[in-house]
Amino acid sequence: MLIFIQIPVFNEANVITRVLNEIPQTMKGFDTLKILVINDGSTDNTVDIVRHKGQVHVLDFQENQGLGVAFRRGLAYGLAHGADVIVNTDGDNQYLAEQIEKIVAPILTSQADVVIGDRQLWTIAGYPRVKSVFQSLGNLFLSLLFIYPVRDATSGFRAFSKKAAELLAQRLENDYTYTIESLCLLLKEKMRVVFVPIDIRYPTRASRLIKNKVKYIYNFVTTALKIRLFVKNS
Repeated sequence: MLIFIQIPVFNEANVITRVLNEIPQTMKGFDTLKILVINDGSTDNTVDIVRHKGQVHVLDFQENQGLGVAFRRGLAYGLAHGADVIVNTDGDNQYLAEQIEKIVAPILTSQADVVIGDRQLWTIAGYPRVKSVFQSLGNLFLSLLFIYPVRDATSGFRAFSKKAAELLAQRLENDYTYTIESLCLLLKEKMRVVFVPIDIRYPTRASRLIKNKVKYIYNFVTTALKIRLFVKNS
């Protein structure tokens, strides 16, 4: 069994060494563990730090392609190199590498196709309540739309079985992000999605993805509705 830990990064020179150092070299249930860093056109020396680290696979984009592209190409790379399970984590050191075993466990025991880390945002001291409210409403919206309990739709800490990774690598289209589109596609296909409570580091740096909240909410809603109403099952 081979597990790939993929990390999309953009200008994370300040923390990428810490992120890589925390990832274990071996993991229970797997014969081999490999790390893939997808450098999405960083303008700092992130990729140089990663290459100097050694024993890390690198996908290096010369220009910024967007998180959706980085995520999708990371899945394709892992699958091409024989991955049985792929874990996606962020390069900002928000997620704890020690919890990777926790989110892959339901896949190893054949209880899930996908596992998403539930950050339990309401319990995080100092987390903006306005953001918690909007994210809770987004979770409720998806829960009602797909008739499935969604706990943390925007969490980037996720584990995918080979079957789920193949589906997403083939069908994801959004270059801007992947969290909502991928979750909706998985729910549309009746994949077994499990949410596992996790701890995170907070605060981290400000999000580089959500620059216009109104546009983000619009994309969130329209993406979900499009997949639920118009996308055909494979």
